[in-house]
Amino acid sequence: MARLFLTYSNKLNPGGTQPYTLCQFEAPDNQRVVISAIEIHPFGSSGATPAIEFDLVTQTSEGVGGNSGSFVINSPGADETPQTTVLYGPFTTEPTGPVTQYPIAMHQQSPNIWRPINAFREAIMIKNARWGLRVLTACSFDIGFCVQLEE
Repeated sequence: MARLFLTYSNKLNPGGTQPYTLCQFEAPDNQRVVISAIEIHPFGSSGATPAIEFDLVTQTSEGVGGNSGSFVINSPGADETPQTTVLYGPFTTEPTGPVTQYPIAMHQQSPNIWRPINAFREAIMIKNARWGLRVLTACSFDIGFCVQLEE
């Protein structure tokens, strides 16, 4: 498949746990997947707190206790079935082997749209790769997020 645009959205509260994997997505075993954008919307209430740190990581396991989610197709007229899978927290055991690919820091009252594409590098998931979006700062408020991929 090519040019099949997918979106997964959710809102979770880490409850002060850190690091906390908000979601993990896994590329299918027969293709690569491009990470188009990650939108993060913290619902913090304090304007005086330091930045919240997130990271987009590669992971070696799916962890334990994650919930299964579904990507929504955003390609008009497409009738394919998305092959990329998604798990979302809370995980009773965090996924293992995180290696930071992209750090993200932002204020708790400011949404952010992160796009990895630049003149030299796209964020491409190779077959069977697991990537996760984690919050590294202890916080007890909701965090909305949206992952946009292209299969």
